[in-house]
Amino acid sequence: MVVFSMNYILYVLLVVYAIIYIKQIVNAVSEITTINYLLTTIEKVINDLKRLNDHSGSYKSDPYFQNNVTPIREIMVKEMPRINKVLPYSLVTLSLNQSDDILEENFRIIASQIFDKNNEIHYRKFWFLNPLIALKKFFLLPSEILSWFGINLSTFPGRIFSLVIWVTSLFAQETISQILSFVITHFFKGQK
Repeated sequence: MVVFSMNYILYVLLVVYAIIYIKQIVNAVSEITTINYLLTTIEKVINDLKRLNDHSGSYKSDPYFQNNVTPIREIMVKEMPRINKVLPYSLVTLSLNQSDDILEENFRIIASQIFDKNNEIHYRKFWFLNPLIALKKFFLLPSEILSWFGINLSTFPGRIFSLVIWVTSLFAQETISQILSFVITHFFKGQK
């Protein structure tokens, strides 16, 4: 049986915490980069649409507009995976088979949601550098592993489960010996 020293266990836990913290920073930087890319794409699409609207006399029937709106449409539909990554719960999508009115309305909604997400990130400027968020994720790791198997605990039971797992994994030998000594001294004290 291999017995690990407490220092070894602490080093492993520290490495796991560092991995969680670095992953948190990388994910946040990736999200900020994606949002900035989408904002520049949206700005380009808006400028192209303004140019088309200024050039074409009638919005719907002008052949120049119809011929030039398709590349703009393809640009935004191509960006839908990135949009879904940034806005996973968006209720609208962009599709090539949508009419111009629906596509324009959905584009406005998505652009507004991306601007809101950008404002939210600027409001919470350096939240991803907060080590307490990574520490919380670290301590809730046992309940997170359970959720990978489809067992989703609510907040309080998940925290209790994680606490029990951490206590038993780190102090299992001492805890078991204390429980056994308590049981032996209190229940089998007078028996020989």
